[in-house]
Amino acid sequence: QPKDKPLYIVEGEKDVCTMKNAEFGAVISVSGGTNSFPPIPKVFKEFKEINILYDNDDSGRIGERKLADKIYSSLGVLPYIGKWRDGLPDKFDVSDENGLTEFQFAMQNKKEHQLSIKQDITSITKKGFQPMSFNAFTNTDWKIEQPLVQYLIGENQLSTIGGCSGIGKSWMALNLALSIASGKKFMDFFETKKRKVLLCQFELTNGQLKKRLGILKPHYFQNYTDLETNLTILPKTDSFNDQWTPLYELLESGGYKDGVVIVDNLYTSVGVDVDTSKNLDLIPVVQKIDEIMMKFSVAVVLITHHKKGTMETIIDMDNILGGATLTRFSANVFQVKNSLLDNDLRVGKLTKTRDEACELNQKAFKIKFDEGYFTKGQVISKEILHYQEPSDRWEMKLINEMNDYTGFTNQKEWNRDYLWVFLQDKGWDKNDTNERKVTRFLNKVIDYGLVQKLGHNQYRIIEDDTYEG
Repeated sequence: QPKDKPLYIVEGEKDVCTMKNAEFGAVISVSGGTNSFPPIPKVFKEFKEINILYDNDDSGRIGERKLADKIYSSLGVLPYIGKWRDGLPDKFDVSDENGLTEFQFAMQNKKEHQLSIKQDITSITKKGFQPMSFNAFTNTDWKIEQPLVQYLIGENQLSTIGGCSGIGKSWMALNLALSIASGKKFMDFFETKKRKVLLCQFELTNGQLKKRLGILKPHYFQNYTDLETNLTILPKTDSFNDQWTPLYELLESGGYKDGVVIVDNLYTSVGVDVDTSKNLDLIPVVQKIDEIMMKFSVAVVLITHHKKGTMETIIDMDNILGGATLTRFSANVFQVKNSLLDNDLRVGKLTKTRDEACELNQKAFKIKFDEGYFTKGQVISKEILHYQEPSDRWEMKLINEMNDYTGFTNQKEWNRDYLWVFLQDKGWDKNDTNERKVTRFLNKVIDYGLVQKLGHNQYRIIEDDTYEG
């Protein structure tokens, strides 16, 4: 079957025959019963996604979850599990219907599998784990982790910073390292605690890194002593192999407890044998990061890229190169993209935060980029505008022309009649077609956050330097 399509796993052979007769695609069943599975074939990873739908009964639902756990533990891929419509008869399955209407409903309502954890104290203690009573656990002297950089980095946790090409990810790693080592607010906004920092720069040449640090030094002229005391830089070597093992050995020498290790970047840290786009390949990398954080009591910040083909879409978790294996393990995920409205403007978004109430979560905001230094700007009302070419935004051009028109500038508030004075001055004919176009224009620029509707037929252009073409 074509590997760019889904794979469907059903419970019985009759179900397979029903779906095969319907030419539904790649369909298999596990014939050993709902709780017995053979080794999971590696070819499963090549399909677009894996969908599981067993019979509509308790045994089927338990079997679906166990199979999904087995697939994840074998391949590092999280399958989807279909959900039958409420009210169907007990033990209803694919072969009980004609046309696969109920099957399609179940697939439309599928959910990505959530890993189940079997609480078996006997098996846990055999592996060397020691369960604790409630009182014993709550009375320990274990440290409660605190934020190091507000919303972005927490003690002993992994934070991921992802971005598209050309946004200055290595510049951002430097800004972050200098802020943490000095205690200065990151981007002049995010509260930052002073800590030891190890900057592992596997991307730039040592000469490039030296030049950039020189450019950024004036922003930290009051903190030179802190930088000398707290910031250590790992020079780049000629090696393009796994960097995590020698990093582990370096940290064994001590000196970074409760500090931060910044790794720039994921791709150049894992060697040529690891495909950073595949969840399964990243499992050993995540395990090594977890071991480093646990043993040496450090936070890890990992810089990574965005997937190809995500430049023109709004920022979401799926943009991150490294996939679910990386983002699920990360406590915080911060992403950045270029804005096409201004060469010195970036769009930032916190797509995952843990343990802190964050008003910025999932809200895009502006980031000014000035000769290597980042500062946070205001929240963006219409993120998608920043990723569209100017030729796609005739509304933006018209708003800019209105901004330059004396009446709008001086008057501030205006109505549709005054807008038509401006448009006719530009050569527009006032006809039914153009009236409808004006209505669409007003609705769109209000949605974009470029114009505010003050009341019936009363408008005002919102002052904002980021939509100037």
